[in-house]
Amino acid sequence: MVLLAKIVGPKGVRGNIKIDVFTEDPLFLVRCPLVYNEKKEKLQFDFVGWVSRPSKIEARCHGISSREQAQALKGIKLYTSIEHLKALPDDHYYWKELEGYKVQFQENLLGTVVRMNNFGATDLLEISLSKNASSVYLPFHKNFITNVCKAQHIIFCTNEAEEWIQNTN
Repeated sequence: MVLLAKIVGPKGVRGNIKIDVFTEDPLFLVRCPLVYNEKKEKLQFDFVGWVSRPSKIEARCHGISSREQAQALKGIKLYTSIEHLKALPDDHYYWKELEGYKVQFQENLLGTVVRMNNFGATDLLEISLSKNASSVYLPFHKNFITNVCKAQHIIFCTNEAEEWIQNTN
């Protein structure tokens, strides 16, 4: 599941809703062939207009025709499958895509990516260590990452990354 947007609340009295879209192209939400909520219920939207550029849109959700129904959708997160996202160049990655990748220095397996996070400063790989159940954060930065092999699902890292992991453990 890849998070696309979040429903902010109703807009008007006819069931239109405000949606905060997290994709580069906010209109992707209405063009995406599969959009669903946390319960994996499929939802379909039609673009109505802009609430505020660049990321908030007004849309109609199929089956919603009143302000009360729209209000009930407030706070719902909207998702799609990674297959519906456009292919990225080899040196770009969707965060979700990196989950499960092995992290290694040369032939030494250091752990497995649990998830990506960004708490404000930089993107971080959360790595579950292969030696125990703990996890550490490693900056997803060229000083620590030498290569990401999509075919083998391996992230190769630098000597500095190995030392970072050893010192934070």
